[in-house]
Amino acid sequence: MSENGCGVMKKTIAIAATIFSFCSSAYAEEQGDIDSDALSGLVKTKIYTASKKEEDLHRSPSATYVITEADLKQMGVRHWPDALRSVPGIQVSKINSSKWVIASRGFGEQFSNKLLVLIDDRPIYTTLFSGVLWDQQDIPIDDIKQIEVIRGPGAALWGSNAVNGVINVITKSSNETSGNHLNVTTGITDGGHMGEVVEASHTGLIKGVGSARTTLRLNSENSYKAVSRDPAYNDEWQNASGNFRYDSAPDADKSLSVKANVFANDGEQTYVFPTLAAPFATTQRGGETSKGGYVQGNLTKNVSKDSQITVRSYLDYTNWKYIGAEADFANMGLEAQYDSMLFDNWETVSGVGYKLATNSIDGTNVFFYSPDHETAHFLDAFFQTKIPLVEKKVFLTLGSKVETNTYDPFELSPSAKLSWEPSPLFMSWVSASQAHRIPSQGSNSLTTIVAGSPGGYVGLVPNKNFDSEDLTAYEAGVRVNPLKGLHVDTSVFHDEYSNLRTFVPGPAIGTVAIPRYIGNYGAAKNQGIEIAATYQTSPRLRLNAAYSHHEFEFSTDPSGADTVFLTSGKKSPRDMWNARASYEVIDNVVLNGSVYYSSSMPAIGIPAYTKVDTNLSWSPMEDLEFVVGVDNATDSLHPEYSQPIYGVRTEAPRLYYVTLKIDM
Repeated sequence: MSENGCGVMKKTIAIAATIFSFCSSAYAEEQGDIDSDALSGLVKTKIYTASKKEEDLHRSPSATYVITEADLKQMGVRHWPDALRSVPGIQVSKINSSKWVIASRGFGEQFSNKLLVLIDDRPIYTTLFSGVLWDQQDIPIDDIKQIEVIRGPGAALWGSNAVNGVINVITKSSNETSGNHLNVTTGITDGGHMGEVVEASHTGLIKGVGSARTTLRLNSENSYKAVSRDPAYNDEWQNASGNFRYDSAPDADKSLSVKANVFANDGEQTYVFPTLAAPFATTQRGGETSKGGYVQGNLTKNVSKDSQITVRSYLDYTNWKYIGAEADFANMGLEAQYDSMLFDNWETVSGVGYKLATNSIDGTNVFFYSPDHETAHFLDAFFQTKIPLVEKKVFLTLGSKVETNTYDPFELSPSAKLSWEPSPLFMSWVSASQAHRIPSQGSNSLTTIVAGSPGGYVGLVPNKNFDSEDLTAYEAGVRVNPLKGLHVDTSVFHDEYSNLRTFVPGPAIGTVAIPRYIGNYGAAKNQGIEIAATYQTSPRLRLNAAYSHHEFEFSTDPSGADTVFLTSGKKSPRDMWNARASYEVIDNVVLNGSVYYSSSMPAIGIPAYTKVDTNLSWSPMEDLEFVVGVDNATDSLHPEYSQPIYGVRTEAPRLYYVTLKIDM
């Protein structure tokens, strides 16, 4: 977009915020006594991630979205990352049966490095290469309470790498489940590949102490098809995990939860490695395996009526074997948070945290670290307060996190948000904030051979002086219930990035005759609009829709020319929309349908595509449910992204499935 276009977008944000505020004045005055039935279920939803304490979704001065347990059931997803397709501004592209590209507001890559992902507040972002190994996070769908998504910076509370968004998967307390539960899904693709998902859980009371839940999840995912139509291609994926959660008995003064998990992954893969002879590539078949687990504990203690202390800790470990390399990485984290009131009416959260990350990897001739072992330390402190300004309807939220770590000695991530809440039916907000994506062991130590040529290998070379990537973001939004049962949430934004990662030519090193060195020569601007709507006027029918449009402009410093970087915006769709409907045809028979659209991604050769999913559920009795469904109902095959690193491009197949759910 031109400079004029950027200026127009900035003015649009300011004008939109002003219009939202002035128009709401008359609107709020007309409401009088509010009929509670006019508030949709979404408005009453509680959210935690936006402020690190529970609040009404309607009051959150951020671009927030919540995927509820009912949404997960309606969409019929077998893996929770697929549910993120329903969130405006979130790109979800399936690479193959076990790999996703998930990004917020652009920068979509196999390892998207500007999105912080959490499971019950535990970060699953790895410092080995900056990103998420999604196949290792295959948690049980029926254990999920809701998925909270913050689009835009969340660094003031969550720290570095929460640049373009935060995703937090909140699992159910064991006090919210009971008895035995079985969920079995089996499916078959047009090509005849079979797949199954089995979830079995048991929740039991521990008299006078609390409750505990154990869940077993087994997954066997169908193979996708290679674009080349190689009949021997196979990327079937198997995952097994055991999950445990204990929650203390309800207590007004304190609560304790303990979670644990062990998992094992095994996936078939086809690799394409670079060579120095034509056609400069060789194909090999092999596997990708991983195993590991974690233990996590949260303790909350009420200090007074308006204050409490929460202590969170976790320890996780993963062994990962990929393209001949083997890595071991472990993380340990400890955080203390204090919620209180300043001056009797300023809601305040503050805290300190420490994290240790240690990685060790045995590389290959195309994928190696030097040094191959690293231990990194992270220390931070944060503070945020929400100040009531005018009749408890206008609020100013100020906060920041300060961090120091092995990769960057000092980072400050401030945020300021102004919100107006004249009515439970209307809320508007504006914000300005900064965030940073810090370096990792990958940017400092990883050399990757990416192609061969007669003159030698082409490779990506690390830079021990690589700096943090920076973002300054401006946002505005409005939430309104213009009609009974209709809830609309709109946000606009303008983002300015600097010190972005580029790959520029440099001197040869070792076997890399044509190297591209990592540098901080890139800059970008991104602006757009995101809209989500929910409409429900009866218990039988619910409609959801979302739309997003993003505009990118990339530039580089003349001393660090990187032509590939200049097309980065074309690796993510400019336009995305989805629409969902859930209709109870007759008692206990529900028809669900979802449509997802993504515009083209020309830089990686992906055309626009539409994905249609549908399912029909029948509950003949309270504790029994049958579901039949189709994924990709109108398209037998379509690609959603480029091939994985050293992999083969695939297409997502049509899938027919049946599900049986039993509660005992």
